[in-house]
Amino acid sequence: MKDPPTHVAGLQFLLARHGFPSGTVDGGLGPRTDAALRRFQSWAGLGADGLAGAATLARLRGARPVSPLIFAPPVPATAGDRFGARGSGFHPGLDYPVDHGTTIRAAGRGRVSFAGPLEEVATSALVGWPRSADTPRMALLNSSRSARSVTVVVATLCALGTSATVVAYFLTGRVQGWTVNGAWMTLGIAGVVAMTAARRRAQPSARLAWTLLLAGAVCWAFGQALWVLWLFVPAPSTPNLADLGWYAFAGFTGVGLYRLGSGSRTGRWVTPAEIAPLALAVCALVAALVWTKLVNSPFSTVEKASALAYPVLYVSAALAVLQSVTNGSLPLRGNPGVIAIVAGFVLEAAGFIFWCPALLDGSYVAGTHPSDAL
Repeated sequence: MKDPPTHVAGLQFLLARHGFPSGTVDGGLGPRTDAALRRFQSWAGLGADGLAGAATLARLRGARPVSPLIFAPPVPATAGDRFGARGSGFHPGLDYPVDHGTTIRAAGRGRVSFAGPLEEVATSALVGWPRSADTPRMALLNSSRSARSVTVVVATLCALGTSATVVAYFLTGRVQGWTVNGAWMTLGIAGVVAMTAARRRAQPSARLAWTLLLAGAVCWAFGQALWVLWLFVPAPSTPNLADLGWYAFAGFTGVGLYRLGSGSRTGRWVTPAEIAPLALAVCALVAALVWTKLVNSPFSTVEKASALAYPVLYVSAALAVLQSVTNGSLPLRGNPGVIAIVAGFVLEAAGFIFWCPALLDGSYVAGTHPSDAL
């Protein structure tokens, strides 16, 4: 004679409450409920006969067991969906919503017995502990849809900005200026979106570094936004607010990469004492490359210094970063985002070396110079 569905549903709930879920609480005494019941009986030291007798029900109706093990959060996040009833089902673990790519740390001593996708929306790790204890499973929601959305947005903006930069070479007049400045504004926005996402998923120890990199991206976008504005109103002489924004970009990015590498346990970071002579050497080299243009330039001394500051700042910072990469303090292996930042920073420094002479002799027009692509 079968038990009434309400009694079976109560049994399923009590089993789940003790950490032995059988799936949906549907009142059906099927194979999953039978297996969960036998697992509970075996754990409780009762005869695993699959019959919910008086002893089994007494243990199920008693206080829930407390694990002797203490677990630390495996990610720097607050638990979202917690252990407990969920409609007609039972959630048997803790969900930590984090971005895709977040580092997962051990919650306690043990051996991982399984790690992989769970129900197409999360990644889970099942750990076998050294002592006998039944523990809730922890599911790490990786917010993969959100991460993919950010990737699509950034990739789309980059594609649009890059395409518009190339198209600008074939245009003339005001349309050319609008196109290239619109392209650079689009790329600036892509940088802000990407750095914001990177900062959100960063570990606490790297949060300051990514905050500095985000500040650099914001400064760059701010400078470019001013040049978009100056397409419609007269632009002030240099140095202006846009120049300050782009100088700040070099500083924030260089210091951000410094912070990102300073926490590495490998290699040795470049000391300020090493950076100073390197910067002086760069100043001398850049001055030698543009000396003739600098002397014959029609601009004022302040305007010349403003133009010369670009290659000096960017090349000095780029060389310091490259030296840190060489000595291993800023590891690139397995860090595609950092690789992209370093590569872009170096290309930008090279672009300013080619750009500076054209600006000094008054021949530079945005959208026409080879350095614009860099």
